[in-house]
Amino acid sequence: TDSPRPFQFWKKSKVARNIATNKKVLDTLEFLYNKKPFPFSTINFLNGSQQPLHADSFHFHSIPQLWMVGAWMALEDVDEENGTLRVVPGSHKWGTYDYINLKLPHPDDRENGEVENYKDYENFVRQLVKSKGGQEISCVMKKGQILIWASNLLHGGIPIIDKSRTRLTQAIHYFFEGCDKYY
Repeated sequence: TDSPRPFQFWKKSKVARNIATNKKVLDTLEFLYNKKPFPFSTINFLNGSQQPLHADSFHFHSIPQLWMVGAWMALEDVDEENGTLRVVPGSHKWGTYDYINLKLPHPDDRENGEVENYKDYENFVRQLVKSKGGQEISCVMKKGQILIWASNLLHGGIPIIDKSRTRLTQAIHYFFEGCDKYY
């Protein structure tokens, strides 16, 4: 996009690391999942992403499955004007999807395979939401609030209305101790 999204900024910035290792968040995750969480990835946003709906479980995997959680902290007030996050409540109960169970070819077996497969995934998600009667909601949040979601909850960015505004946020992805594998 036109707006850079620093990945893994928590490894360079003490402030970003403090957000990713916030004791209240870690304690909440441990309470909810009865497992000790640890951060492994951050994405910092300067502006709204306008990302299509997706599930983190499509990008990040664990064995056992679904031992990953996403969290999103508002570093300033976020709303419909500056392109906040949108979620589809209940979509985490619809299962998990990947290239294999969507019967998509291996990206190497298709011209521009990664891009084309992801377009097919995005189309699948749109049809899934429609067929399940899912409703998107915008997450209006105040500075300092954090939203936590299961790795297979559908979420994305809404269109930015006021392009003069920033949308300073940090997404953090956590796995849990006891995972056999995570990647």
